[in-house]
Amino acid sequence: MAEAVTLDTHRFVKRLTESGFTEKQAEDHVAVLNANLATKGDIARRRSRRCRPTC
Repeated sequence: MAEAVTLDTHRFVKRLTESGFTEKQAEDHVAVLNANLATKGDIARRRSRRCRPTC
């Protein structure tokens, strides 16, 4: 099973801005990343909707 990963969004924005991104660009990157991460609940719902070979 995969390990849980915690994303410190404030730190991520800070590192991006220190690397030359504008704050808006950095925040937009974080928003896109967050929108594409799956939670345990997301995965459980997807698994429950999937048809298993015994269907």
